[in-house]
Order: sequence, then C-alpha cells, then structure tokens
Amino acid sequence: MILSKVEKANIEPKITLIGAGPGDPDLFSLKGVKALKTADVVLYDANVNEALLCHAPDGIPKVYVGKRSDDEDFSQDAVNKLIVDYALNYGHVVRLKSGDPFFFAKGYEEIDAAESYCIPTEIIPGISSATGAPSLQKIPMIYKDLSESFWAVTGTNAKGEISEDLYIAAKTKATIVVLN
Repeated sequence: MILSKVEKANIEPKITLIGAGPGDPDLFSLKGVKALKTADVVLYDANVNEALLCHAPDGIPKVYVGKRSDDEDFSQDAVNKLIVDYALNYGHVVRLKSGDPFFFAKGYEEIDAAESYCIPTEIIPGISSATGAPSLQKIPMIYKDLSESFWAVTGTNAKGEISEDLYIAAKTKATIVVLN
C-alpha cells in the first residue's frame, strides 16, 4: 500500500502493545479486540494465536516477527525499528505479544524505542502463562500452609546458563513458576 503525500501528512503514529494471553483466543481481552479493530498495521509473535488477527481490519499489513526462544527470526533491534517505521509511515501499530507484554523486558524495550521517537503508546496487559497455566490446571498459587507466596523466575540467564534465582527459589516454601 503506497500512501499519497496528503495521506502521509494525516498519519497519527501510535503504538499499542497488547498481551495476547496464553494462546486461547477466548482469553484475549475485550480492550485488545477494540484496539485491533483500529489498527493500521499488526505485528505479531510466533506464540500468538493467529485467530486473533481476524479482529484486525481486512487489507492491512499483518507482519509476523518471529521470536520463538530457540528461533530468533528477528532480533529485538529489528523488531523495534519495524514498530517505529510502521507507526511513522502507517499510523496505529498494534503489537501482539504472547502472554503479558511486560512479564519479560521485551515489551518495555519496544515501548522505550517508540517513545524515543515521541510516538504515543498504550499497553494492554494480557493473561500471563505464569498465572494462567496453573489456574487452568487447578493449581493454587498460594494455599494454606503449603505456600505463602509465588515466584515467577526464568529458567536460564542471558548466557543460557541455569539462573541463580532458580536455586534460591528452590529453597523457599513458595510456589515456583519457571518460564523460559
């Protein structure tokens, strides 16, 4: 889609970062659906259920940006640049991320990149697998004398080694959720 100079002059860049939840499209938020309906471009990750894309307008770019943990199809810098470029050239970019976009830092990096260009941003949280998966399996996070807290930790650090936090967490009475 090539825009005329008049159309480009009327572009109002905006980025909405939406947590797509744990994969079940029925667990996607109503606010997320409303934002998708106003998108000019959608960028989505590998673990996002593609059924959610039906909420976006027909004919707009829907761009797969990879991001499986063992298959980095796109570097984070490349994704950040795409988000900014699409916002400046098309308008409202909806960025669909699996789970909750701020559970790991990548959501923050994307918003930070957008805001460095003075592009308005909005965040719509999603259900994180850290709490959603145990709930779906009827596993309480905090329960009577068994656990007074819960910890969500990453299994590996940035070097791919077992996280030191995992060793510390294993010594507690907390319910431990390990994400990778």
